[in-house]
Amino acid sequence: MRYLILIFVSVFLIGCSVNTVTLAPEYSHKFKRSAKASKLSEIAKCSYRLDSFSDARASKSFGVVALTIVEGDVEQWVLSALEQYNIDTASAKVSPYVKVTLLKAYIHSLMTSMAANVVLKVEYLPEKSEQNKIVYVRGHEVDVNWNSGEDEILVTLNKAMGKAISKARVELDKAYCS
Repeated sequence: MRYLILIFVSVFLIGCSVNTVTLAPEYSHKFKRSAKASKLSEIAKCSYRLDSFSDARASKSFGVVALTIVEGDVEQWVLSALEQYNIDTASAKVSPYVKVTLLKAYIHSLMTSMAANVVLKVEYLPEKSEQNKIVYVRGHEVDVNWNSGEDEILVTLNKAMGKAISKARVELDKAYCS
């Protein structure tokens, strides 16, 4: 009887192993819907200089999908995403300064779906104002979890990040590019 219990516990523990996935630090999402694509083409008209970026999250992990712990270089990922949306640290022309703080970036799963959330705090100084304006934006994406693979996790996080930055760009464009 003791041997059966040992075999059962061994099989159970081996079957419940946890994997760790380290995501690529480059943001690489392209929206396919025509409305989003046209909105993104307008982004090139107005650029902003990233004054500072900070990661204010308590946990530096992206979360867990099924039995997979998701990790990655968050700072490089966010800077890459901001650069793609014309919010850049190396902007040669003088443009409005923007401070970005990452408040949340996580992904989790339930049964056959994954949900990713990204929350950014964007601080800027509107024209004809002496006080900084702070805007909080959230990007959210739910996708099907086929096999908890690195690519599908990254795509879901990238979609959430793109939605958050698009909302921030709407606010910034109202203040500077209208």
